[in-house]
Amino acid sequence: MASFAAGSTNTEENANGDFYDVEKIEKMRYHHGQLEFFVTWTVGGQTWEPIRCFPWGVEHLMIQEFKTNNKKRWDQVMKQKEKAEENMGI
Repeated sequence: MASFAAGSTNTEENANGDFYDVEKIEKMRYHHGQLEFFVTWTVGGQTWEPIRCFPWGVEHLMIQEFKTNNKKRWDQVMKQKEKAEENMGI
């Protein structure tokens, strides 16, 4: 995967602090207590990535694009997240 500079609008940061170019966010889920996004990389391949890897979190440009284009799924997952957090007392 190609390294990319911090602050770019279509990048994601990995655990080592490296940045990679995101082609598209395909899916979203609430899994093991966190939001995750199924990412297609510009250099090929797809992986599930947690929200913490995206600079600016849900405000990340690619996540906002996914939200706009997938409003129904976004709402479903956010309700699932709220319900899970409510059950945990968060």
